[in-house]
Amino acid sequence: DVYKRQNIGTASNVVPLNGQGFFEDQPIQLPAGNHSIVAAYAGDNSYTASTSAADTIAISQATTNIAASGPASATANQSISLTATITTNSNGAAPTGTVTFNSGTTTLGTAPVVGTAANPNTGVSASGSANLSATFATTGTKSVTATYSGDANYSASGPSTALSVNVTTAAAAGAFTISATPVTVTAGGNGVSTITITPGAGFVGGDVQVTCAATGLPPGVTCTPNPLTITVPGTTPVSGQMTVAVQGPSAKLSAAVQTDTRTMLAAGATFPWTGNSGGGWWTLSAGTGLGAMLLLLMPGLGRRKQIRAALGLGLLCVLSFTLGCGGGSSGGGGGVGAVATHTSISVTTAKLPSSANNFAFTVTVTSSGTAPTGQVQLFDGVTALGLPAAVSNGTVMFNSGLGAVGTHAISAHYLGNTTTLASASGALNLTVTGTTTVPLTTMPSGSGNINLTIQ
Repeated sequence: DVYKRQNIGTASNVVPLNGQGFFEDQPIQLPAGNHSIVAAYAGDNSYTASTSAADTIAISQATTNIAASGPASATANQSISLTATITTNSNGAAPTGTVTFNSGTTTLGTAPVVGTAANPNTGVSASGSANLSATFATTGTKSVTATYSGDANYSASGPSTALSVNVTTAAAAGAFTISATPVTVTAGGNGVSTITITPGAGFVGGDVQVTCAATGLPPGVTCTPNPLTITVPGTTPVSGQMTVAVQGPSAKLSAAVQTDTRTMLAAGATFPWTGNSGGGWWTLSAGTGLGAMLLLLMPGLGRRKQIRAALGLGLLCVLSFTLGCGGGSSGGGGGVGAVATHTSISVTTAKLPSSANNFAFTVTVTSSGTAPTGQVQLFDGVTALGLPAAVSNGTVMFNSGLGAVGTHAISAHYLGNTTTLASASGALNLTVTGTTTVPLTTMPSGSGNINLTIQ
């Protein structure tokens, strides 16, 4: 065999030459910096080996853009969640590095970037995000910005366009303050937070209902009781307890919906005489062939009648066998329409820290015919996760971050095509560990947070 060798630093790719003496290779991703490329021909029985001169290629860092988001209002001395989103026009690796959040000239904190690599199949560029729980000690309108540090492959960017946050006192929001002790929970378990209501100026006593807010609640997190009622008779602080539970990750690393054959037959989905597999025709062929042989051996009938009956069954045997063979192709082939499919999803691990939030999924789509084509879409609950990707030989692979800390229910949906029906897998519970907040609202009006660490 004849090969051409392509050296990139200490790495090399070996590819065969085509019939014209050229090689065809896939695009190569190189990190930022200067690279010396050398092509070395290995030679063969007729030609000597040779090596090209070095070709120096300078790869510059890809540019980035950063945007900050978060709540428009906050309560002094109570944490809020700030998010920075990093976008690129790169089809390369996931961004790394850190994001620094500032309020004016005051640094609120620094958070690591959780990046997602580009997906050439869908045309999605590389991106990343960073999350920070921040607290403001004073009231007033705060101007929050985010700045990305950059890394070896991506340039720094920022500060972002300012996010305006109006910080007020808890007394102004409802004449009392609400505080909560932090909770650390192993996914699949629960912990207890002590919620304290401290009366402020003008508070006259009564019941305060504390509720885990539906908006902003981390995925897979529930609160009990919800709401929690705390009776405050006067000016003395009163506490109650709220249990925070976190859905655990799936014990198995794959999920699929098991098909009930009886249900499908009742629904007319795979009726054996009109389906695409040909199995029913073959069953008829076997039965009629057996009947013909039994007639020839059966005593008590006239020999001519037996021969005629056996001949008729034999012809039916041959006909049904022929129809069965013609019904085995995907998407029709003697059938009556698109064939049913079966979709399964698997993942390499069910739990990752927020700093390495990049799950590797494999989705497999099968049918009774040839390997299906078309597209598969991942869902986080009922929300589409990223963009659909094309199926190749019945499989498709995804590398995807799940975003917020918590437990996500991830499923795969095959979208079908003209010859195959759509189908969906079961759901996998996947946990992103780290620190997050459980937002609290109160009646009368007020707000707070439980700082939650999921392990």
